[in-house]
Amino acid sequence: LYFWFGMGYQNCSLEESWLPPRNCPGIYVPFGRCGFREDHQINIYSSPDLVTWTFEGEALPASARPKGIYFRPKVIYNPKTEEYVLWVNFLPERLTPLLAFRVATYVVARSSTPEGPYEVVTPSANVSVSGGGDFSLLVDDDGTAYIAYNAWCNDHRIMVEALSRDYYGSLGAAWNSGPASPPMYEAPALIKHNSTYYLVSGPTCCFCARGSRANVWRAEHPLGHWAETGRDVMPSNLSAQNNG
Repeated sequence: LYFWFGMGYQNCSLEESWLPPRNCPGIYVPFGRCGFREDHQINIYSSPDLVTWTFEGEALPASARPKGIYFRPKVIYNPKTEEYVLWVNFLPERLTPLLAFRVATYVVARSSTPEGPYEVVTPSANVSVSGGGDFSLLVDDDGTAYIAYNAWCNDHRIMVEALSRDYYGSLGAAWNSGPASPPMYEAPALIKHNSTYYLVSGPTCCFCARGSRANVWRAEHPLGHWAETGRDVMPSNLSAQNNG
């Protein structure tokens, strides 16, 4: 079976504002507006063929997790512990989501099966740079796992960090690649092809409709050195940028 973990935003109504980002004014007001509610569902779906999907339930109900805003769930399998490990973006309660982004972190949970239920094991993952944002997870051939992420507190530079043996947290700054991208990059995808590692990421485009580029870096090890390839796999003539 294939499994897909996706957020449920509870049928909220999209809003617009004259302030940027125009499509998400909820960042400026107290928690509770569209996209920034504390009752987001982390939904699990399964499929035998990637066409027909069945809803399996919630991975981590609100009653079983710290109170706050959740988004961008990722799950990896740990062959050493035989556990499925869920990482998900988490905004702890603050006056507004904009203030919460500066102290954003990741909640980590585990399960013996992909369908769950999941149990929180790390309420706030100890990544080396605070304000953790978009992220990607990779399990290497030897079972070592890595997180590629950006952060509010490093001006949104993408970096890669090794995870602990159980995947419940990070090994810290000593196992951080340092900035792999220039400032103001987001939405990383960390992949491996043969013996080479690739990092795909684009310039920040917060809640925008026009889309962004997708630049590629490569390295011989997840912790670097990362070199820019000069490739843009989503140039403007092929992406939503071309539509305004």
